[in-house]
Amino acid sequence: MVDDGRDRVAATQDAVAVVTAWLAQRQGDDLYHQQVDQVIEEHGELGTLRLATGLTNLCGFLVYRLARLQGQDPEEVLRDVARRIASA
Repeated sequence: MVDDGRDRVAATQDAVAVVTAWLAQRQGDDLYHQQVDQVIEEHGELGTLRLATGLTNLCGFLVYRLARLQGQDPEEVLRDVARRIASA
């Protein structure tokens, strides 16, 4: 389990690597899936939890940053995202 500050930072760094691979992938490229698999395999049965924790931390950081840039509360940003997803 990810339970201390260093683990949370490391999990978030893994999440950044996964999202970076997702952004960089091209059609037919498997970089994103390879990065996900690597994180999960490196950390055994806790790999999925580590990745979920890191992605949650990263999303939270990005929501707070976007909220600050837009002059909104983080909750407003999330409601807007939820509305956009629901109407898609």
